[in-house]
Amino acid sequence: MIDNPISEARKEAEALKITARTVYAHTKEMTEKEIIKHIAGANLTSGSCSSAANAYIANKAGFDVRDFRGGRSMELFSHKSTSVEMAHFKGVVSKVVENYNDFTAFDELKPFIKTGKEYKLGIGCHAAIVRRLNDGTLQYLELQSADVNGFKNFTRETLARRFGCEYSRGYKLPAYLIEVESLGKSKEFIELMQYTNTAKTLQRIGAGGYAK
Repeated sequence: MIDNPISEARKEAEALKITARTVYAHTKEMTEKEIIKHIAGANLTSGSCSSAANAYIANKAGFDVRDFRGGRSMELFSHKSTSVEMAHFKGVVSKVVENYNDFTAFDELKPFIKTGKEYKLGIGCHAAIVRRLNDGTLQYLELQSADVNGFKNFTRETLARRFGCEYSRGYKLPAYLIEVESLGKSKEFIELMQYTNTAKTLQRIGAGGYAK
């Protein structure tokens, strides 16, 4: 694990008195499909896509983290500033850009998506894990569906339909790409996961929820 000074996000979580739930390592290595089944589900919160992506990253690193909290926890991790801070943790491989046009911002980030690597992409109004297959196909990971979760093909239409991207905004919006493996090695990232980790019985997922 790579050390990093205590983050502003963790200071805020402590100041807001967000309940911390201890994060433990998995007792056995989990497959990708097992991780997705472990953390995915229809969303009953107002939107926790960034937290869901963080939970995936933590589980890939070997830690048992579940998401789908609402309230202040969800709000803290939904802020782009929280993820941008994570992008700059020591040892984390990332790229952050700002643009009035979300599609142009994606074009700036796209070349940094390397084959065989996974990344957390935050752009427009959504955040999700993305990857590039050997044949060049881009995919994103759906974790909030009521029916079929898992990796799905990523097209230009996906940016508008799933990420809520726009061609023109009145202000510059940050967009980021964070390599999953390097973020999972950050001790401060795992410390932060205490504030999103949710007991299975308290997860706000299930019938009536949907992807957000």
